[in-house]
Amino acid sequence: MSLNKDVTEAIQKVAAAHDCKIVEGVLSHQMKQFVIDGNKVVLSVSAPETRVDDAEFEENEVHAIDIVTSTGEGKFQSQHLQAWEHNRNPNVPSSRKHK
Repeated sequence: MSLNKDVTEAIQKVAAAHDCKIVEGVLSHQMKQFVIDGNKVVLSVSAPETRVDDAEFEENEVHAIDIVTSTGEGKFQSQHLQAWEHNRNPNVPSSRKHK
């Protein structure tokens, strides 16, 4: 089985092979039904200010791997950064009709 830090290292190697830098602060998450950001997290790039718990990938898990690359410094510029997050609480009934 692979660990999340093994995936982080692989992402960094691929970016380096293409003369790119991974943008700091981008996280990838395990996905579950109705939950898009589960407990297991993968860093795209290791940084001292960002830490995640070690996690092991298991069979039949689903993960969304988000990768943002740059040919520059690999950091967001604050004037271009707009945070947007929308999470649904699976314990609260939805008012939307499902087909």
